[in-house]
Amino acid sequence: MDKYIRKAKVIRVVDADTIDVEVSLGYDTYTRQRLRLMDVDAWEVRGEERVLGLKASAAVKERLPRGSSCYVQTFKSDKGKYGRYLARVFYKMGPNKFEDLGEYLLKDGHAVKYGDK
Repeated sequence: MDKYIRKAKVIRVVDADTIDVEVSLGYDTYTRQRLRLMDVDAWEVRGEERVLGLKASAAVKERLPRGSSCYVQTFKSDKGKYGRYLARVFYKMGPNKFEDLGEYLLKDGHAVKYGDK
C-alpha cells in the first residue's frame, strides 16, 4: 500500500472540491484535516456559479455522506494556497470497487481541470 494512502471518515463536505475528514494514521491515531481535491476546480457555491456549485456539492454529498468511509491519497508537502492538503479521494462504488472523486466530477461536468476556468 502506498504510504500516503489512508482510510478516512467524512466529517463534512464543504463544497464539491473541499472536504473535512478524520484520517486514520494507524494504531488508533487520527487527524482531522480539510482536504482540497488535487487538479480539480469545481463550480463555486457562491456568486455566478452558485446553481452549478450547489448541484456539484449535492453530487459529492450523495457519494460521500457524513460518517461514510473513503480513502485519501495525499502528496508529501503539497498544500494549496489556503493551507489545505491536496489529495485524491476515493469513494466506494461497490464491493472492492472505488472511484476517484475528482475524475467523477470532471466526467460528470461538475468541475474542470484546475487552471482551466
